[in-house]
Amino acid sequence: MQALNRRLIEILKNNLFPTEIIDKCINNYLTNALTSKPSIQDKNDEIRYYKIPFIGNFFILTQKKLDKLVKQHCSRLKIKLAFTTFKVGSLFIVKDPS
Repeated sequence: MQALNRRLIEILKNNLFPTEIIDKCINNYLTNALTSKPSIQDKNDEIRYYKIPFIGNFFILTQKKLDKLVKQHCSRLKIKLAFTTFKVGSLFIVKDPS
């Protein structure tokens, strides 16, 4: 790693980069590379997305019940619900199939 850093510094200096900028960039890189970053999400967790129609306050009850069931039976599964609006006309076929 140090040999790579020295080689990189040498190349940048040969191309007339200012020493201050080289040092600053390398220090920032090393600081970011050496600090441990917390995992955003456990790799074993699985997220599933479902789309259901919005029907008044029923969606709050539905979401709470699903969350409770998932926590009880599938601890690593996460469900995200997307509520959509729908029109009654979308349930019927208007065109004649012939």
